[in-house]
Amino acid sequence: MPPSQHDKEVASLLSRIHTGCRFVDLEDPPGGGRGKGGAKRGGRHPADGRDIANYLRNAAPPDEVHGQLGRALARSFVGSLEASGRDDGGDNAERGERILRALCCGEEGADDEARSALRHSGGANYASAASAFFGELATYFCNGEGGGGIKKVLEGQWENWCIRCEELVLPPEGIPSDHNGRGGIGVLNACLKGYVRVCFLVVDDATSGGCARIYERLVHYSSRKYLIRTCVVHAFSQSDGAGPTISLTDSLSPLFHACVLRPRKGEKQTSYHEERRLLLQEILRECSSALHLQADKALGEVAILCEYLTASLESFLKQSVRASFIKASDGHQGESVEDVYEFGYDWLRGVCDLLTKLLSTKKNDVATHAVSKSIGIIISSILPQFTPSSMSSFDMEPIYLSLVSCIKLQPNDKPGANATAALRLGSLALNLEDDADINAVCEILLAIFGRLDDTGTSGDVFIGGILTALGCVVRCRPSCYDNATLLIKLGESIGSRSRTDGSSESEVEGQGPHLMDILIRSLSGKAFQPLIGIVASSISDLAGPTSNSVSAWKRRPLSLADQSSGLLLGLSLLHTSIGSSQRVLEIEQALAFLRSFLQCYPRMSSRAVPSIVAIARECLDQQSTAPQTSLLAPLDFLASPCIVADPHGAHLAWTFIYSLVQEGVPTAVRSAVLRLLPQMCASNKRLFRRAKDAIGRSMVVQDPIIRLSAAAALSEMANLDLLRDVEQIVGWIQNCLTDDEDAVVYYALQTLRYLIVNEELEFDLVIRVLEKRLGADLSNADEVRGSGALALEGLVELLGEGGLEEEDEDEEPSDGEGEGGPAVSPQSIKAVSLLVELALSSQVANEDARRISLSNARIYSRIFGSLAGYSPQVLGLDAESIRAWNGVDAPSESEETYEDVKRFLDLKGIAMAGLSTATQLNAGASSNDDSDDLKEIAGDLLNSVTSIGKTLLQFEEETHGSFLFRGGSSSEKTPKGKTGNQTRVSKAVMSALPSAQTIQQIYQSDPRAAGAVANLYAIGSSKSLLVQTEEMLLQISDCLGDIASEPLADPTLALQQVCATMRAMDIVAKSLQNVDESAKEELLGRIFAQLNEWQDTVGEYAYVAMASFALSLDDSAQTYSGVSDIEQTILEGRDNYLFESEDTKFLCLGMIGAKLSRTADARVSGLIDSIEESLHEPRSCFGAVFGLATVLSSLQTGNINGTDPTDAWRKSTAQRIICMLLTALNTCLQQEDDVIAQLISSIENGEALDDIADFLSSVDALLVQDRCAEKMKAILIGLGHAFPFLSAISAPLFRGVFSIADKLPWGSGKAFALQAAYKVAIDTGALQQEDILEAIADTASHVESLAPGFGDALLSLASLCRICNDTVKEESDLVGTTCKKVLVGTERVGGEDTVLSILAACAAVGEFLGAGSSTPIIHSGAKKIGVAETVKMLEELASNDAEAKSRDAATIGLGLLCAMGTPSHTRRKAQKEKGSELDNVHAKDGTAMQAFLQETKQSYSILHATPSNGDSKRVAAVGKLQALFSSLEPIAMPGSFSRVIELT
Repeated sequence: MPPSQHDKEVASLLSRIHTGCRFVDLEDPPGGGRGKGGAKRGGRHPADGRDIANYLRNAAPPDEVHGQLGRALARSFVGSLEASGRDDGGDNAERGERILRALCCGEEGADDEARSALRHSGGANYASAASAFFGELATYFCNGEGGGGIKKVLEGQWENWCIRCEELVLPPEGIPSDHNGRGGIGVLNACLKGYVRVCFLVVDDATSGGCARIYERLVHYSSRKYLIRTCVVHAFSQSDGAGPTISLTDSLSPLFHACVLRPRKGEKQTSYHEERRLLLQEILRECSSALHLQADKALGEVAILCEYLTASLESFLKQSVRASFIKASDGHQGESVEDVYEFGYDWLRGVCDLLTKLLSTKKNDVATHAVSKSIGIIISSILPQFTPSSMSSFDMEPIYLSLVSCIKLQPNDKPGANATAALRLGSLALNLEDDADINAVCEILLAIFGRLDDTGTSGDVFIGGILTALGCVVRCRPSCYDNATLLIKLGESIGSRSRTDGSSESEVEGQGPHLMDILIRSLSGKAFQPLIGIVASSISDLAGPTSNSVSAWKRRPLSLADQSSGLLLGLSLLHTSIGSSQRVLEIEQALAFLRSFLQCYPRMSSRAVPSIVAIARECLDQQSTAPQTSLLAPLDFLASPCIVADPHGAHLAWTFIYSLVQEGVPTAVRSAVLRLLPQMCASNKRLFRRAKDAIGRSMVVQDPIIRLSAAAALSEMANLDLLRDVEQIVGWIQNCLTDDEDAVVYYALQTLRYLIVNEELEFDLVIRVLEKRLGADLSNADEVRGSGALALEGLVELLGEGGLEEEDEDEEPSDGEGEGGPAVSPQSIKAVSLLVELALSSQVANEDARRISLSNARIYSRIFGSLAGYSPQVLGLDAESIRAWNGVDAPSESEETYEDVKRFLDLKGIAMAGLSTATQLNAGASSNDDSDDLKEIAGDLLNSVTSIGKTLLQFEEETHGSFLFRGGSSSEKTPKGKTGNQTRVSKAVMSALPSAQTIQQIYQSDPRAAGAVANLYAIGSSKSLLVQTEEMLLQISDCLGDIASEPLADPTLALQQVCATMRAMDIVAKSLQNVDESAKEELLGRIFAQLNEWQDTVGEYAYVAMASFALSLDDSAQTYSGVSDIEQTILEGRDNYLFESEDTKFLCLGMIGAKLSRTADARVSGLIDSIEESLHEPRSCFGAVFGLATVLSSLQTGNINGTDPTDAWRKSTAQRIICMLLTALNTCLQQEDDVIAQLISSIENGEALDDIADFLSSVDALLVQDRCAEKMKAILIGLGHAFPFLSAISAPLFRGVFSIADKLPWGSGKAFALQAAYKVAIDTGALQQEDILEAIADTASHVESLAPGFGDALLSLASLCRICNDTVKEESDLVGTTCKKVLVGTERVGGEDTVLSILAACAAVGEFLGAGSSTPIIHSGAKKIGVAETVKMLEELASNDAEAKSRDAATIGLGLLCAMGTPSHTRRKAQKEKGSELDNVHAKDGTAMQAFLQETKQSYSILHATPSNGDSKRVAAVGKLQALFSSLEPIAMPGSFSRVIELT
């Protein structure tokens, strides 16, 4: 494409510039050859005379010529833009690039002489041309010539020229420049200067922020520095009002943000820091120069710019310091914190100087407002960001003084006069270490708040509290005393003025606004919201502990500056509360906040003491008008651990406290302070000696109130176990024992009791001293009763600390001694006798609860409390004497057992009388004037009676053993051979069962699936091992992990694996019954969270546990959400590959179906359809079958033959499941039987088969396919759950299915179905005892033969022997001997027979899960020897090198036996005999057990006879039953009485 006219003009002008930039050395004569300045161009030489014009023109000054060329070049370029328009952007850019390159790099292809000439000139001619070129373009912009589109194109190219020019002139570091000596840096500066001029003179969208964009794109430090200086100069040069329409702040803020505020990355942090400093210094210098002009507009512009700089400094410090710390912690290179603070300090000092100059010039409203706002930002936001460590290297005093002078120069304004500024300046003062700086900050506060109006609001009261608190803290510094005193006076003045003038604001019925309202109203901004939240949580509940607020502080660890803010906030709340109309409540709230704060930051306690002392002094000055509690609150806080635990805080607090226990202090104050000394000693042991001396001096004064407080303080010190060297205080105690004041004697006795408890004194020694000192015979009850009420109460409590004699290790026991252990000490015998006599002679039991004396009731309760702490031996109970007594006739005094029996009868009578008295007091306390105290006394008395009752009943149980109880009548005998009526299992038998510790040891030694199953059975099996729900979940979690890694595949063992999981989760669910309703929801949440966690840690077997837990829960509102989530998870998981094993999937679906079937949910049918598909496979389908069996078990509610639609649905569902199981059974046979198919049809249609016997006679022995052996076992396990339904639907159908199962061969697993079938048959009368005996005989013959499958028969025989009412001793012995042969290894049998033999051994001991029982129960006729032998055999088999399957079965068998020892399952659930359960339990005549049972029966009758809940008799009966059941709880009660106690 041929060049355009504008291209030719540009090329011509550039050629002239290049030509004119070649200097000719005039000293070199023409014709002299190639002179030093000579040049050869086109073969001609200037000496030829033909180029003399150019030669002479080049000798002219370059600025004039090349300036004209540059301007002409600019006009030509603009003309090309106007001619081509905006569409020719590519050509314009190329044309501009050619011009820029020519100016920066000179003529391309120039020879060496031309280069030498350019170096000689330094490129000044190119710089002149460039300056004129860019100046002409800027003039074009400013004159408004051309269209907006042209200007926009030119502006965009110019911005790129600045960057391109830097690339041409200043190449990147490490790359040499080949353009040295041409246009150079002058061209770059001219380009930048012209662009800056355009940006500041032309205000539009294109030029807005242009300087900032150029700055961000420039690379070299020198070019950015030139740009910064140029921008600042141009910005201020236009501030005289003649030029721009944009303000000074708006023009400089984009560049300031890009240079200073924007975060920088990279390694050039030093140059970035220098650029920031340069920009700030240039702005501050220009501002100072502008202030000399005294122009109103200039003043306003500079003031607004100062405000912008102040706000920017706040943002800069927050962001830069945080970023520096983050980069340093991450190991990244960045600007150091020291550099940030140093730059911030210079910045702040420069701004403060400007503010001072602004206020020193003539007044301007705009400037005054901006300055006031700037001062407020500095005070409230900037100064607090300078930490003590950062300020240590800076002189902050000039800044503080500048602020003070600025504030004083604004008489009509109050910059920063708000609570936020006060709190932050006060926190800053607390963080400072130099007294001069502290004084300066105090002067700032005085300058700000000293000019508040005389009229204030309730919000200003908080400011007064801050100033007062700060003054109290810093007044401890001598050099700060004057300013601190002024702060205190100012704060008190503001506070009182605000409370007076704002008293009507937000007041309700004469009460002022709450402190929290004032706080929230005063402190604005997000920075204080977390702090206010902590304050609110700290003071929200004064009655409860502060653990919640302490944890809130710990969750938000504060920096040192924020700690000072928290301390000042708490102290200001405290000072503010003094003038509140609700002072008692507010003081306690403020102290509650301080307590929670100082517990987390104890080093702040010493700084809080001066304010608290000041508050305490003010309260003491107002003691005549203030409530007593408000006086004690600050004093109690000074003695609290949060103050005294710190050594310096303890010193300051003790100095003030000690001054209040001296002579001349008011009695009320001195006595209250004496009671605080033990608390201080408990928190700081170093104060003990000084506190003890103060108490000792107070015990000898004349004032009885002081003596009483001193005695109480000494007693409290003894209670806290602070008294060690008792020799120093014995004299004080002895003096107190003879004091005229009864209360002093009481506390002296309490001191002695605590010293006995702490083993500082011996009980016998104390009793002897008491008798001597009091001059009283403690064996004489009448003489003791003559003492004062308080003295008697203290003595009775002391008498309960006796016991056995201490054995002397150095003294050898004489003959006949030491065999029975230590004897009861003589003084303990005397104490017990006195307590018994006092209890028997008390008149409290005979008084009306409405008129009973509070002191008598308390003494009566203390007597029982002392007796409750003694063992039977100390109480004088002799087992031999009680055992020899017939329980009916009282022994005569001449008999040897008289004293022992009398003591027993006395204690029994005392217990029963105390029970009646306690319940009557509790029931009738509401009508007494001291109802609350009486209820508390009645509760203590009831607890003591319960303890005495337990002691007597346990003594009787050990004394009489099994003879403690007798049958329903003395003449009844248990029929020979029957065990059904025997419901009580002896402790000896129970002790033979394996303990939970044993199972845990086995599991820990060999953590496999079998051990995990056994451990699951052991959970909750021993009452001594009952643990919290969380601990049970941890045990279950370990077990599930081992099961998931190695699941048991055999159906027999898999049955126990699933049953153990279901039982463990059922125990977890039942543990919720013992939890309060308020905590149940939280505990449920933790359980469900643990179940969800198992999904990730355990695997798919976690869903078995989840389904089991859901199946165990009730359908309450609390459990609905969690159970629904479990159901949804498992139901959705059947289609989204949640389960790895099909067997596990169908097992979980069956459990969920069982849960849904309780409400007749329609989804159950779909689940059964899914499970049915798996029954068609020949492989083992235990999970599917057991899932269906679980649904069957869940359907066993209500009347299955009822007319209700739900009953009909349950019946049809059960029929369908049974038909599915029978169909699967038929397919497992070698040849499917038509009789079974017809039986299935009858069950499905609900048709009864009357000729069932003839119908079944055609059925021969049924044989099982080898490949379906495992599946058949699983089906028979599930079929065992079907017999209860079959018996309810139709007896013939039941007999039909029973016969089918019986015709299966031994070894098929039919024992699991038959044992359930036989139980149902006996209960429903379908079979008689003769049929059972015949079955036993047939089964025993197969066992004796030891033929294949005998293990199956052995398990069935063990179950049959237990349900038969007739004597089958031979068969029972056969079970035992056969099990022994198999387990000890004398008979070699197959693995499956060994497994079933192990289960048979367990069945001989009791019923276990999966064997037709829902709970593991030990048989009532089990013998200790047999149980012990079984346990021993299983332990040996589980620990030897036997076959893995047998070893697993033995381990699980131990778990089954352990589960039979669960306390709630060791008795039968119900008695079939009619009549009350309480009537069936009879105790030995004359025993305490008999009296307790009779009282229980009587209270039970009263409970039923009085239906009204408000009746006093019913209330007393309920309380009595609770105490009776608590006493009976540790006793092994017969029958279902134990279950009644557990449920109650």
